[in-house]
Amino acid sequence: MDAQSYLKMFRTVKIASAATVDADGNPQSRIINVMLCEPEGLYIVTSRGKPFYRQLAETGKIALSAMAPDCQSLKLSGRVRKVEQKWVDRVFEQNPGMNEVYPGESRYALDAFLIYEGSGEWFDLLHYPIRRETFSFGGAPEEHCGFEITGGCTGCGA
Repeated sequence: MDAQSYLKMFRTVKIASAATVDADGNPQSRIINVMLCEPEGLYIVTSRGKPFYRQLAETGKIALSAMAPDCQSLKLSGRVRKVEQKWVDRVFEQNPGMNEVYPGESRYALDAFLIYEGSGEWFDLLHYPIRRETFSFGGAPEEHCGFEITGGCTGCGA
């Protein structure tokens, strides 16, 4: 599959664990909603008063992980930037339930962020043989994790 297919999978799942690093270098994690999947990347929103907002703005980095539809692991590490306010309105158009949480003008307590570059992995342990696929987008290099058994394997167990 291409990278866009994996990004769409994040949007289909919607709920992901998002990790950042705080000012002291400590990892921080929380559950977020992936609000939009567009050709340029994934859009998320958060309130300006939250530590999550501050961490995104200060580091420009994020990591996401989610359980894909058929119990496969889906992860992404990437770069993020704040985008124009019009994206908050677009998020509300595509996610009408947000109007109940943030009615009227209260939606503007949120800012939108675009995950515009990154690399990730889809990993399926439920089927044999195990499948692992990597992807990247926005100019990020594709990262290959783990090991690969090639035709040169002699079966020694190493």
